[in-house]
Amino acid sequence: RECRGPPTRVGAGTQMESKIAFVPSQHSFASVPRRLLGQLPRIGAGEPVALRLCWTSGGERREAVVGWGGGVAAGDALELPSALAEALGLSSARAVHVSHASSLPLAVRATLAPESPEDWALVSGGAARLGETALTQLNVLTAGTRVPLWLDGAACAWLRVSELHAADGPVAAARLASGSELHIAPPVAAAATGGGGG
Repeated sequence: RECRGPPTRVGAGTQMESKIAFVPSQHSFASVPRRLLGQLPRIGAGEPVALRLCWTSGGERREAVVGWGGGVAAGDALELPSALAEALGLSSARAVHVSHASSLPLAVRATLAPESPEDWALVSGGAARLGETALTQLNVLTAGTRVPLWLDGAACAWLRVSELHAADGPVAAARLASGSELHIAPPVAAAATGGGGG
């Protein structure tokens, strides 16, 4: 079944069906099967590529936008990091329709909110290098969704995309590049109590 009506402003593109496989990875990039490479643009310096995934779950059409960093899958299935699949609600899916999200804008500014005090402690400790760390692990964000971010190669912090802006204002999804500003907001519980923690 094809996906129609892109609510996240992604390009229509040619849809390709692919099985999916989940792999343990400390990043949020999809790896594409070799047979699909010819349908996607070449990776250019500073130009992140986004893929639109569509699938059916419980009789309902679902979709998500993920980043591709140029990785090639080991087999004939689209490979997704396990944590990313969990965040997108894709863990029970067996196949997806894939297309190039060609019109996804570049993010000017994004605000991420840690989901728990523990996540807040992890990201606030490494806030100075958070933007650099994030760009090595993801290149697409969707407003309202959760993203995993590994810090110092070990601890995983979960953050929710609370605001996302392109040059012309708020957007539902956008690509990240070196000029994108990332801001960290305290978790809702911490903000409600005056940022307490101690």
